[in-house]
Amino acid sequence: MNSFEIWIGTLLAPKPEEIIKETEEFLNQLQILDFNYDASVEASRTMVKLRKQGQTIEIRDLFVASISKVSGMPLITRNIKHYKRIPRLMVLTPEETIGKNEP
Repeated sequence: MNSFEIWIGTLLAPKPEEIIKETEEFLNQLQILDFNYDASVEASRTMVKLRKQGQTIEIRDLFVASISKVSGMPLITRNIKHYKRIPRLMVLTPEETIGKNEP
């Protein structure tokens, strides 16, 4: 879902042809996680739980959170408040990840 959002930003840029190659190079450096069966089940469970609590969530955000959760990968975002209501989802800010891999 995040690569989708990056591509939208690229293609909506004033001169997309000037940044398409850089976008491809950037995304090729990343491990792209799929929205698979396990993520779809997790997304369904989370949506039902939030609805029963009277809360809503944008479907793309729900999918991103579910992919992160089933992959055991933290979700890195500046929108902590939005995602912290999803149980057992590890949410970090970009600043919290800086230096995490240093010895």
